[in-house]
Amino acid sequence: MGYEEMRTSSRAEIFPRGPLPEWIAAETFFSLVSRIHGLWGCQHAWQVCEWLLGQRRAPNYHDLPGALDAFCVATGHVYGDTRTIALERTLLRFYQPFLDEGMVRKSVDQMGSASVAHLKFRIGVLTGGMRANHPLKACPECMASDVTEHGCPTWHLDHQYPCVWFCPKHGVPLRVSTRKSTGVGRFQWAVPRLTELMTPPSFAETGPQAEMLRLGQMTATLIESSPVGGLADSRTSARFLRRLQDLGWRSAAGRMNVQVLRPALRDYLQRLQGLPELSRTADSMEDMAGSLANMLVRPRPAVHPVKTLLAIHFLFDDYGDYAGCESDASGGNACSVEPQVSKDEECGTRQVVQHGLDQGSSMREIARVSGLAVGTVQAWAAKLGVESQRRPKLVKEAVRRALLERLRHGEDKSTAAAACGVSVQVVTRLLRSVPGLRQAWSSARHSKRKEECRLAWHQHCIAGAGAGVNFVRALVPEVYAWLYRNDRAWLNANKPASLPPLTRRRTVDWGRRDEELRRSVLVAANKLREAGRDGPLRLWEIYQRVPELKARLSSLPKLPLTRQALWLVLEDRQTSRSTLI
Repeated sequence: MGYEEMRTSSRAEIFPRGPLPEWIAAETFFSLVSRIHGLWGCQHAWQVCEWLLGQRRAPNYHDLPGALDAFCVATGHVYGDTRTIALERTLLRFYQPFLDEGMVRKSVDQMGSASVAHLKFRIGVLTGGMRANHPLKACPECMASDVTEHGCPTWHLDHQYPCVWFCPKHGVPLRVSTRKSTGVGRFQWAVPRLTELMTPPSFAETGPQAEMLRLGQMTATLIESSPVGGLADSRTSARFLRRLQDLGWRSAAGRMNVQVLRPALRDYLQRLQGLPELSRTADSMEDMAGSLANMLVRPRPAVHPVKTLLAIHFLFDDYGDYAGCESDASGGNACSVEPQVSKDEECGTRQVVQHGLDQGSSMREIARVSGLAVGTVQAWAAKLGVESQRRPKLVKEAVRRALLERLRHGEDKSTAAAACGVSVQVVTRLLRSVPGLRQAWSSARHSKRKEECRLAWHQHCIAGAGAGVNFVRALVPEVYAWLYRNDRAWLNANKPASLPPLTRRRTVDWGRRDEELRRSVLVAANKLREAGRDGPLRLWEIYQRVPELKARLSSLPKLPLTRQALWLVLEDRQTSRSTLI
């Protein structure tokens, strides 16, 4: 739908200041409001913020915006509720599989409010040694298609995912917007324009296109196919361990061949050299290989999502390969629960049945006088050691003996009933009416369950060797719970060894970082001059093309080469140079 068609749309009646366009497929919330800003012909960004988001300086971030509650109210909920917009039209969709339901709910609530302060910290984006910025990215071919079909280019959500640097649809490199990446124009609304897009410097000339394209396609498929917490639960770690064992990098006893794993990870990261996520990390390539190896050897929670995606891409060929690597899970048999009665009722019933038996009355006579069911009287008589007389109808003697044998060995009621051709109710009556049978059945089931749980725990301890007790417990929580309640002494004696505390210390190669930033500054300045930029350059123009520079301005004393390069390219601009002092 073009702009002229949207002006005559029925949605124009909803908001008095102008028409409200329809969602475009895969469009982000930031893209929608940017189109509204252009459609209404607003001169200033604060006008749309005030009208749609409730305040002039609303948190109109392109990745994790705020004030969604006010937006839904202002537009009459025609675009959906806050949760729908947050999970389907913002980058919270990318982080959803790495969070539990409680954290997703809190994140949605905060994005609905007027402030999203510390949200990135709460969802774990600021941890793990990775950068937390999300540059706006666009595909030139998708932009052309959007203009043809809708009259305006848009920002696509799957293009904004970390690790996605090639368009999953067209396979061409994505270009990065110079807006909002370093704080320049951070309060503006903008649709993608070719004049404001540039190819990331890290793979402008050379780049492993096939490898990075496969990484992006796998990332997009993983995000779209995974539910809340689907990439953060113990099953992902179990897939890693099983895959490592299939590849021969982990023995059946759980020992990891780190001497082979680390070089393989190094070669893998070398093939991805130029990936912006890796260029922005504080670790060197060797440190990143060690970090991924530690994550695979000792699976831990709260791992940065990019590291999880790199591990999946390293171990598996595609999403189908990852999804097909399921871990074996053991489950316990459900136990039937009988209705509970109070102590006083039990005592009264016992006394009535005991008195009737002492008088020599029959079970049916006791039931008639006391008002109890015949089955209840028979059950209490069995508890008192008295077996009721039998008048077999369907349950012949041979069937009864077979049932008694199976139940004394702890066989499940439904299984025993099916094997002997009777109903479960017949088995239940037999358990209640034969003296000592229920106790023998319960004792046999307890012993059987104990052996099953011990075996399952022992097998998973071997499979998760070196990962710690919490990891094994997460694999089989029902087995751990049963052993903790019923066999705690054995459990304490058969726990895996605790993990040693991590003593790894992060070191930064300031010399390497200084040389890389110096080179980036000079390249950016040359490109600005080649593009026809006359007059003195400004500092913001430099770090608009070198996003890492702004985060390092406070560390310039440790970066003498970078500082010298900035003095050189800004020598005609005294005000810009003053910020370097």
